[in-house]
Amino acid sequence: TPTWFKRILSPLKKSDNDPVFRFFMDLNDSVSYVKRLNVPSGMVGACRLDVAYEHFKEKPHMFQFVPNEKQVKAANKLLKSIPQRGKRKKLAGVPVFSAQNLNIAVATNDGIRWYSPYFFDKNLLDNILEGSMDQHFHSMIQNRHIQRRRDIVDDSLTSEILEESADSLLEPPEMQELMNEIGPAGIPLSVVTKAAEIQCLDVVDKLLLGNKWLRRATGIQPHFPYVV
Repeated sequence: TPTWFKRILSPLKKSDNDPVFRFFMDLNDSVSYVKRLNVPSGMVGACRLDVAYEHFKEKPHMFQFVPNEKQVKAANKLLKSIPQRGKRKKLAGVPVFSAQNLNIAVATNDGIRWYSPYFFDKNLLDNILEGSMDQHFHSMIQNRHIQRRRDIVDDSLTSEILEESADSLLEPPEMQELMNEIGPAGIPLSVVTKAAEIQCLDVVDKLLLGNKWLRRATGIQPHFPYVV
């Protein structure tokens, strides 16, 4: 528990009036509240959520958790859009947001552990999901680009081996020596055509997979149902 919190909390615990202490989930809300009180000694300080909750459990009538109004509206809007059987359609309390199948791997001394993150700010969850999707599709574009390059190299090597085998069967040794002195005939037309095709496909990938609006319009953007 922070020192400043202990100092303020000590005289308050002797009172039974409620509520006497408020924990704001948004910094701007707490600053606005102190300004409205217009108390010279009023102050805003930071406190860990687990510490605040421990004091709340001890004397719940003395403490109040104050949610951010914008987040409450966002939560109620989500609750109305989410099909729920016999469950509430309006939030009571401080909302937290998450998404189904959203897990984070954390390396610990006991191995990898998976956690489901929850957020007090829906915008933060939106940004994390959007950033994850952009990174996923960027990696997909890069992998497809690399795979196409590998395919064209494999195809050109295969065709070159087949051509050499056919030439060795049909041409006499003298003709082969002459062709070797002249030098290679250049890049085969099939390779040039394949390279042009790859360039076209790369452009399509960047336009379609690299644009979140087109991904949503075409239905390829993954959807994570929200949990409130």
